[in-house]
Amino acid sequence: MPTGYTYGVSNGTITDVNEYVLQCARAFGATIMMRDEPLNTPIPEFQPHSYHYEALEEARKKIEELTSLTKEQITERIDLNHWYKIENNKKIRSEKMLEQKRYSDMLEKVKEWKVPTSEHNNLKEFCINQLEESMKHGFSEEELDQYYPLDIPKLTPEEWLESQLTRINKDIEHHAEGWNKEVKVTNERNEWVRWLKVSLEQMTVDN
Repeated sequence: MPTGYTYGVSNGTITDVNEYVLQCARAFGATIMMRDEPLNTPIPEFQPHSYHYEALEEARKKIEELTSLTKEQITERIDLNHWYKIENNKKIRSEKMLEQKRYSDMLEKVKEWKVPTSEHNNLKEFCINQLEESMKHGFSEEELDQYYPLDIPKLTPEEWLESQLTRINKDIEHHAEGWNKEVKVTNERNEWVRWLKVSLEQMTVDN
């Protein structure tokens, strides 16, 4: 029974070894991303994926933007970000209180539940245990203050700018490394395909 790669050989539509080998080549690393394309799709010269390059350019633009900000503009951003963090933490704390109440209300209802038989005691205990375990963490005042504080110190403009530049420079380093790797891999894929085609062309010449 022919496979997807040998079907053309079986029905006589593929008789040229170059065509057959190039078709099979898409099952290998250099061209594996073509495995779902029609088998008669020519193998192109591959181009590196632009994700890291575009992210790198975007990060560099952010550096330019940040270093052009005035102290007043930075202060405005700090104030807005500070306000947003506090408002967001207020919202989360409110949701946590509501969640805790839901657990507490359900726990009370389960405890009041009269099991139909003694065989159901384990189920009741399990229901209670699950609720009590869920209520153990994330609701105490200490935990809320630790993870969702309302007393958040403001950074100075100098501290804020330094933190932003540090973060973006890390992004630049990450995406520069990713782009270099992407280019290297793409070049290796194209080199693999180039040598494959050279060898097949040489076979044609020899025959």
